[in-house]
Amino acid sequence: MFSRRPSCPITPRFAGQSLSFALLATAPLARADVLVVDASGGGEFTSLRAAVTAAADGDTLLLEPGFYLDSQGPIATGNRSLIIAYAGPGQA
Repeated sequence: MFSRRPSCPITPRFAGQSLSFALLATAPLARADVLVVDASGGGEFTSLRAAVTAAADGDTLLLEPGFYLDSQGPIATGNRSLIIAYAGPGQA
């Protein structure tokens, strides 16, 4: 009689490749930064446009309370996925 091996969805031959794929798939999540935008100068950026330009895919832009006016027109994020959050009074 032949002995049967239990079936396994990941064979040892592909185990390393699956791990590599899992690490690559989560890499952008591990790198995300929070960029603070404060019109009064208390953050890393004083303008939303400058923060969007510097941001990488997956970053969060945290807007402190203030007035943000951009006379250069719409701000495009390109193909980057950004989170823009507002830090209202008492939330920062």
